[in-house]
Amino acid sequence: AAARIEAEMLFLEKYQYANAEDEFQAILLKSRDPLALYGMARAVWGRGDFARAHAFCEEALKDRPGMEEPLLMLAFLSLWDQDPAEALKLTGEVLLKNPECEEALVLQAAISFVAGRADEGQALMARAEGVRPRWSEACRIVAGVMESWHRSRESILWLEKGLRIFPEDPGLQGELGDILMHPSRE
Repeated sequence: AAARIEAEMLFLEKYQYANAEDEFQAILLKSRDPLALYGMARAVWGRGDFARAHAFCEEALKDRPGMEEPLLMLAFLSLWDQDPAEALKLTGEVLLKNPECEEALVLQAAISFVAGRADEGQALMARAEGVRPRWSEACRIVAGVMESWHRSRESILWLEKGLRIFPEDPGLQGELGDILMHPSRE
């Protein structure tokens, strides 16, 4: 089952959410493996079904409390629901077990930026940069959080910063194009 779950994760990396969802559903009929539950959460998240993503993450955590991936997804969902306190709690739980988790550090930086604590946010970004230098996803994460808080101008600044470092990154280019075409209300 582990090899099949790993193969399905590749569908997710290529944004094949519908295919991955079908395959994870078949796996979950046989076993409620926490990794498969998280994979299903990613698949339904990619299709925009955040309520089901939340439910699958919660179920994965029942079987494997403290599992990093579902905790981080729940932190993202909390930020999108305008609940930075919950996101901070969840990322803090991850950092207790893995103090060098760059995604948790970047999410905490985004929370600091949203709260207007730029110095704290910059310090957390520097810490994440020390863990994983030249990680383009860091700028995308902060930009996405800013956009979910209807702060398009700040989101654009983060994406432009990322593109200065990673000019050929298609993810950064795509995010910037989406925001420029459909900015959130500020």
